[in-house]
Amino acid sequence: MIKFKKYQLHQFFNIIKKYMKVRSIGFFQTQKVNKLFKTKEKDLSASYLAKIICGLNIPVYEVVDYIEDDYVDHLVMLIRKNYKL
Repeated sequence: MIKFKKYQLHQFFNIIKKYMKVRSIGFFQTQKVNKLFKTKEKDLSASYLAKIICGLNIPVYEVVDYIEDDYVDHLVMLIRKNYKL
């Protein structure tokens, strides 16, 4: 589970939407991201977020600002792991 800074989840989703528009994404990936938008903050899985961030090729520095400091290292590790796959 990832914890976001207070009132930052909406801004995080806006970053994802921005990169969805910038990148040409397929139908399957659109479905994954739409599923993400429907989840609640407490249900967000770090590995799921890492896969979406890697799939959209979002730079880590765009995302880290919205995550609680205690969880940043874990998310960055998962993102690096997914990029190597």
